[in-house]
Amino acid sequence: MSSATGSQENSGATVSGGGGPLSAETCRAIAAALGAELETAPYTYRGRPVYEVRLALPAAAVGVRLVLWPELCRADVHVGDTPIVFKRIEEVAIYPELEVIFWRYGPRGFLLVARNGRVATAS
Repeated sequence: MSSATGSQENSGATVSGGGGPLSAETCRAIAAALGAELETAPYTYRGRPVYEVRLALPAAAVGVRLVLWPELCRADVHVGDTPIVFKRIEEVAIYPELEVIFWRYGPRGFLLVARNGRVATAS
């Protein structure tokens, strides 16, 4: 699984795309941008790793867990008991110490996960 990585002009973002937008390297960068550690999930998909990122939020905040499925180009975000499943990821924009935006273009949509635990999506 390959990935292309580069910087968008004037945005401060690192963009991953190409054949595999959720490479292991990209998953590590996502966790770092969100101020969390990347953990390998206790399960796999077709023998390939699945990753989990738990955002470090204040004790009073609702827990946010991000599950990354590289082989499926999919990200699941669990905000408390509410899951959001975002499939067919084509590109990931990583804004260090701020947020990560997962993009797809057919059909158009995005999933935004911010370091402070805020989540937004549209499709």
